[in-house]
Amino acid sequence: MIFPIIECDEVVQLNDKFRISAFNSYKTPNEPVWDSVEIEPYAGAGFIDVTGDVSKPNPNRFWFLDFQYDTAGVKVVSLRITIGLSVVTVTKNVTAVTEATDNLFSTDQLLKEQQSDIFRLLPDGKASFKYKHRAAQNFILDWLWNNGFYKSVGNGAEPFLKTDIVDIDFISDWSTYVTLRMLYEENQSQGGDIFRQKAGDFLNKEERAREKCLLKIDTNGNGTLEVNEGAQIASRRLERV
Repeated sequence: MIFPIIECDEVVQLNDKFRISAFNSYKTPNEPVWDSVEIEPYAGAGFIDVTGDVSKPNPNRFWFLDFQYDTAGVKVVSLRITIGLSVVTVTKNVTAVTEATDNLFSTDQLLKEQQSDIFRLLPDGKASFKYKHRAAQNFILDWLWNNGFYKSVGNGAEPFLKTDIVDIDFISDWSTYVTLRMLYEENQSQGGDIFRQKAGDFLNKEERAREKCLLKIDTNGNGTLEVNEGAQIASRRLERV
């Protein structure tokens, strides 16, 4: 039996490099040698052979495709593996978004201003840290909801969405430190105590930036930022400031 596995980001920004990996695909011992491993980055693009030399150890190290999209929308990524007469194909949806739709709260330039050598932590298959800024964005939105910051919708409450943050200048410091803390946490195995200390330092800065944060938020959800509409994080409650 053949078990193709696609691993890649579920959301990517236009013109931002990402990696489509089949590295963890596998087969049962009774199957013969791999014949071909092919990846199609979107429907109609055509399959690209990434098999490599299967006679060498760990041929799966070749099983990836670095790619970027130039149009927005949901893209269907396909992985096709052939062994003898058996052909198995699996798919995964990837959503390509514009910079405006992504609405990330921090940038790579802000990371470099805090840590000039930060790009040494850039993973293979990436050309930017947008993927980690996106993780920081999700962390911040979850933190707001879990700590009682929400928007009123009718008689109920709903979490803020990234589109509700209408002026990211007021949240960019917080997002920058969250991103840096995440990067050093996930790389502690290669940096040891130094990276552990870095992660702790950025956590402290993250907390201070959060306490000083004045969010410019569309608190009533009408799609516009009105006079004095926002949320003061240090107050631990939503209010007009």
